[in-house]
Amino acid sequence: MRIDDLVALYKKGVITQGELVFALGESVTPENVSAVMSQVPREFLPDIREWAFTAPLAGGVVICSNLSEQREREIRERVRQAIPALREWFNRTDAAMASATLSIGPSGNGGLPTG
Repeated sequence: MRIDDLVALYKKGVITQGELVFALGESVTPENVSAVMSQVPREFLPDIREWAFTAPLAGGVVICSNLSEQREREIRERVRQAIPALREWFNRTDAAMASATLSIGPSGNGGLPTG
């Protein structure tokens, strides 16, 4: 499902915020993490970040109704790949943001001359 479709379902109240975050996270692979995350509205980034850094890399529980064993294995595998990809993406993004902030300078005026 596309990112904007998932967000629309959340905004209509069809899925919860937790379900949205999980679905967004589950859609990430090491190959597409940057493309997926560029489509995610900024308002959801803190929740995805929290999920990525608190979800276990192994084990854990998948809670879904009417889930076949095959589908559960597929979800577990996708999440197992998504979590490290998301953690790496957030670490790179955080480092880039810190670097950009430092380049602005201590005056907070974007490095523009004063006076």
